Amino acid sequence: MGGDDVVSGVSTAGFVMAGDWIKMRTNLADDPAVIGIAAALDLDEDTVVGKLHRLWSWADSQSRDGHAANVTKKWIDRYARADGFADAMVSAGWLVVEKSGITLPNFDRHNGKTAKTRALSSDRQSRKRHGEVTIESRDDRDKNVTREEKRREEKKEQEQKHRPPAGPVAAPMPDLPSWIDREAWDGFAAMRKRERHPLTPRAAKLVLTELGKLRDSGHDPNVVLDQSTRNSWRDVWPVKDGGRVTAVGGRVAI
Repeated sequence: MGGDDVVSGVSTAGFVMAGDWIKMRTNLADDPAVIGIAAALDLDEDTVVGKLHRLWSWADSQSRDGHAANVTKKWIDRYARADGFADAMVSAGWLVVEKSGITLPNFDRHNGKTAKTRALSSDRQSRKRHGEVTIESRDDRDKNVTREEKRREEKKEQEQKHRPPAGPVAAPMPDLPSWIDREAWDGFAAMRKRERHPLTPRAAKLVLTELGKLRDSGHDPNVVLDQSTRNSWRDVWPVKDGGRVTAVGGRVAI
């Protein structure tokens, strides 16, 4: 956009820099249109060029022909972060506002893959005329590709070598048997966490084993869980005499 003088994204050595790029003139800040936009918005010319670059870069990634449906002047002002920027571009002839959206005139001349290909070809031919380009043979290109691949492999090996070893995989929590009520179990687990003794997979397995034994002895495992939750007990005990329990000697809290 803004002229054909320079390909933004090509280094002074003549190599295409990484990433996408758009065409902009080196003297764009001196363009009367830019000066007019700057005067209308009370901005300096360098700031206007920066905002134009931001908008044209967006258009290059979002449009193939310069038309952007549903985009409004209000959106352009917000994207450029300057009230009245769209109107100033319209006055400069660099923006057309329609009911269906906006259009950037002469878009295919400056943006898109075809325009970029033409720009690179023109720039390369110009540098060839000035003796700035060395034509690589096919063998040289193959060697360069091979060296680049080798560098990538070496970098990958170095990253893997310095990568910290993966820690042990945590064991999953055991599945609840059908005779355990999820609400009773979750309440017990939440209590343990609140008391700073959260259930580990190993502890959960031991609790479930003990609940199975209590169930075989005629105790309701869900009532047992609720009892431990109410009393903030880390372990489970048989329910006796209206809630009083008799602890088995030598048992250690899980």
